[in-house]
Amino acid sequence: AAHLVATAQKLCNDFGGEIPRSVTELESLPGVGHKTANVMVAVCFGGQAMPVDTHVFRVSRRLGLSNGTTVGAVEKDLVKHIPAELLGTAHHWLLLHGRYVCTSRKSACERCALTAWCKEYADNNKLKKQI
Repeated sequence: AAHLVATAQKLCNDFGGEIPRSVTELESLPGVGHKTANVMVAVCFGGQAMPVDTHVFRVSRRLGLSNGTTVGAVEKDLVKHIPAELLGTAHHWLLLHGRYVCTSRKSACERCALTAWCKEYADNNKLKKQI
C-alpha cells in the first residue's frame, strides 16, 4: 500500500499525473523494478523492450538464444539479436513457450515445434547417441 501511495504522489508531482513511457522513468517509481518497467513499455505502450522473466530466461538459454547467466545478460543478448519491432511479440512467444511447452520441470520436446533449432534438444540427442 505504501508503494501505491508513493507512486501516485510521484506520478502527480513529477510526471503531471501521466504514467511515464520510458524504462528509466518507470523504474524511478516506488516498487517498479526493471522487469515491470520493461513489461509496461512493451505491453502497455507497444514500445521496444524485452522483459525477461523466469520463462523467457529458461527458454532463451535452452534454445541457445543466449548463454547469459543473469537476467540482464539474457536481456542484452535478446535485444541484440531480435529486431526492435519484434521485441514485445518475441517476449510473449518465449514466455508462453516456457509456460506451456518448455516447462521448468519437464520439457515437452515431443510436441515442440522448435526442436530443429533447439540447442538443448540437439545436445541431449547427441548424448543419447553416445550411450
